[in-house]
Amino acid sequence: MEWVLLGALITAAGVTDIRRSRIPNAITITGAGAGIVLQLAMAGWSGAWNSILGLMIGFAPLFLLYLFGALGAGDVKLFAAIGAISGGVFALNCAFYSILFAGLIGIVILIARRLVKDRFGRIGYLLMTLIGLKDVQPLASANRRDMLRFPFMYAAAPAIVLMAADSFTGKGWGFL
Repeated sequence: MEWVLLGALITAAGVTDIRRSRIPNAITITGAGAGIVLQLAMAGWSGAWNSILGLMIGFAPLFLLYLFGALGAGDVKLFAAIGAISGGVFALNCAFYSILFAGLIGIVILIARRLVKDRFGRIGYLLMTLIGLKDVQPLASANRRDMLRFPFMYAAAPAIVLMAADSFTGKGWGFL
């Protein structure tokens, strides 16, 4: 039942994220609540507690990315719901691979738009200023409109499928 619920959540979130570039609260809150209820039904109060813990673990790391403007709030709440349904370790592994896939997608987009040299030059400047001069001002004043944007589900969906396959096959692809 957990996989059915997770599949429904990811499908609904994916469709709305790709079509409208947002994931509505109705999807994420329903998914999180259903995950807690499912775990309560399957394992009692300890299951509910583990589900709530998974929700918090799924939320926390992506919330940091949200604060930097790298993700939308819906993406953060989606990973909280994933944690509520499938547990914190699963959610963290999905987040890790989602970030890797997002980086690869971003590089492909930069190559396709012929912006690699410009963007990596700016990143190098920001890192040298941050590390060498210990000055965070250029990083704080970086224009968020210049950030590369695409629906995060393009990166999250393959990561979630990868981790689900790992759960079934036991290949050990998770980093935790």
